Amino acid sequence: MTKNNIPRHVGFIPDGNRCWAKDHGLPKEAGYAHGQHPLRIGLGDIFTDLQRGNQTEIVREVTIG
Repeated sequence: MTKNNIPRHVGFIPDGNRCWAKDHGLPKEAGYAHGQHPLRIGLGDIFTDLQRGNQTEIVREVTIG
C-alpha cells in the first residue's frame, strides 16, 4: 500500500464460521469466535505495516459484518 491508495473504510464479511463449528460438533458461537482470531491478526498486520511506513493517512473505519 502506498499513501495514495489507502482506503478510508474497509469491510470484512466472514464466511464459513457456522459450517466450521457444525463440522467440529460445536455451537455456532464457537465458530464465530474461531473466525475472529485470524481477522484480528490480519488487522493487526495491516495497522503495523502502516505504522512502520510512517503513513499519515490511515484506514479510519473497519466494518465486520
